[in-house]
Amino acid sequence: MTQGDRATNLMFIQDDYHIHDKYGKRSVEHIISVGIGDTESKVKFYQQYETAFSKEELRKALVLIGIITPGNEIKLKNRTPPKFMNRLLGLPLEMQSKFLSYYKNVVQYFVQEDVQSDAYDTGIKGNKTLTK
Repeated sequence: MTQGDRATNLMFIQDDYHIHDKYGKRSVEHIISVGIGDTESKVKFYQQYETAFSKEELRKALVLIGIITPGNEIKLKNRTPPKFMNRLLGLPLEMQSKFLSYYKNVVQYFVQEDVQSDAYDTGIKGNKTLTK
């Protein structure tokens, strides 16, 4: 997947949210934390036929692209969404797709959580599907 392809695939996220804000950063931190086993995932992993994605696959992907070590140490110092997304380019295409879907769901979870608690950031673009 090229950087342009990734940008195209991220449009479904960027149309609703600005992923470079606190929600994107929180999502990156959460995914890394899940990958090293410090926390449980806030969203369910896909268990559908062609899009199955598990915690083990997430961990394997994070190790493969150098974000964490096999010993569960975090290697990526700059954990911003753009840096994180650029690292995803190192994954096989099928795994990139699964990872992006998972990332989108984590971002949506954190946005929805803040919408529910009236703490959402004004940086969120208008989305008619967000409700209290």
